[in-house]
Amino acid sequence: MAKDIIKEYFACKSCGNMQFRKEYVFSIEFHSVNFSDDLIYGREREEIYVCNCCGAEMSYEQIRQGLRDTKAKHKYIDKGNNDV
Repeated sequence: MAKDIIKEYFACKSCGNMQFRKEYVFSIEFHSVNFSDDLIYGREREEIYVCNCCGAEMSYEQIRQGLRDTKAKHKYIDKGNNDV
């Protein structure tokens, strides 16, 4: 007995393309603190996914939410996978 397999891909909401590239934005944030005259800083790396077709930008969280919505549409039962 063959099982039905449904495979859906995350698609760009602007143009429907399914191919994305990952781009990084690097920054350093400086701020002062009460107990010192020196500034302290924190480094940050932000991942942005860009549609290869139209250039629309999406965050990783937006893509995860889109995949969650797809699971909900098919009434997917999560068995503890925690992937999405």
